[in-house]
Amino acid sequence: GKAMAGGFPLFACIGTPEVMRRWGKSTGEALHTSTFLGNPLGCAMALATLEILEHEKLMVRAARLGQWLMQRVQRWPERFPQVGDIRGIGLMIGFELITDGETRAPNPELAWSVVEAALQQGIILLSGGAFRNVLTLSPPLTITQEQLSFGLAILEHLLGTSLH
Repeated sequence: GKAMAGGFPLFACIGTPEVMRRWGKSTGEALHTSTFLGNPLGCAMALATLEILEHEKLMVRAARLGQWLMQRVQRWPERFPQVGDIRGIGLMIGFELITDGETRAPNPELAWSVVEAALQQGIILLSGGAFRNVLTLSPPLTITQEQLSFGLAILEHLLGTSLH
């Protein structure tokens, strides 16, 4: 919900009539309500955000730039044995960090080391997944290819160092 109103807290719930009927009668606050539901300022901000997304074609741009990004990071497991599975859509990409060798076990310690080292270089990463070993790239939709390439070069350098 945060991105929907450009960072202002707003919540929305969308569902087909069939899905929405399954909630049944409310015995108080329903599951699909929120403190920030229907705030007039938030709604105006969300409409402005949606207009910008459409006018600037940011979703189309994210899909195109995301393809470029995925092509680049798909080569990482060949270059860096500690990189496992890579998945994502658009500009949101996750990659697993694993132990070297045959076990390919999750490596949360390495993930945390990369997060800390990247932060010192100005790159903010999220560490998640069931084993805290998946690093998530989630840049803003307005990032340039040059900025993204700069950040990826830093990550590639970190993955090639002795952090592991």
